[in-house]
Amino acid sequence: MSPITARFRRAITFAAAAVLATLFVSVAAHAESTPSTSQTAATTATGNNPEGYLGAWSAGDGIIYFTGYAFDRDDFSKKVTTFYTLDGKVVAYQIAQLRSPELDPYGLPYSGVFGGVQAPSAGRHELCMFGNNIGAGQSGIIACVYVGVEAKNPRGDIVVEAKNNQIVVNGWLIDDSDLSKSLGYWVFDNGQPISYNITNAPSPYLYPYGVGGNHAFGFSYTPATSGKHDICVLG
Repeated sequence: MSPITARFRRAITFAAAAVLATLFVSVAAHAESTPSTSQTAATTATGNNPEGYLGAWSAGDGIIYFTGYAFDRDDFSKKVTTFYTLDGKVVAYQIAQLRSPELDPYGLPYSGVFGGVQAPSAGRHELCMFGNNIGAGQSGIIACVYVGVEAKNPRGDIVVEAKNNQIVVNGWLIDDSDLSKSLGYWVFDNGQPISYNITNAPSPYLYPYGVGGNHAFGFSYTPATSGKHDICVLG
């Protein structure tokens, strides 16, 4: 069996006349990585190159967020177009025109940037900002930073009840690393594996959150004994 990455539990007392249900759900916590920063300034003999600042971090959701600013001393009235690469691949571009209060003392209140790009995997990634030159000078790299992205674990929820001498388990399960994929899951009863299945039912209640695909599941079985049953779903 693959390592346990998500755990959802319901405790249910199975009897002919009454059902006692309690619940326990654990969702993997997201740890925020330490922000990274870098800045550069460059001048050529024939003019000024774009310069600025880039900061980036990951909040545990698989997205690398960035902020900073960019300008070109050859013409402060014009906005620098910035391009972003992640591990050498172009992933975004943005005109540096957002509010930049840190530059107020220098008369550049709107030279800021802010955005986010999806990390392709967990681990260490390099994000670079390029600036498109204005006037004399050359276009090129303004700054690069390294950002650590943590692995994301499956998450979801279940509802457990007893019906017609059976235990019925319904729920949903997703992995933010790839929301398009249906996941496999194990059902355990009092610590014993009962079944392995795939989430293959529509989950329209997730659509408003931008999660398409089939992430719901339903499973029922007849327990071997009466009494209290501790039901766990592992994804």
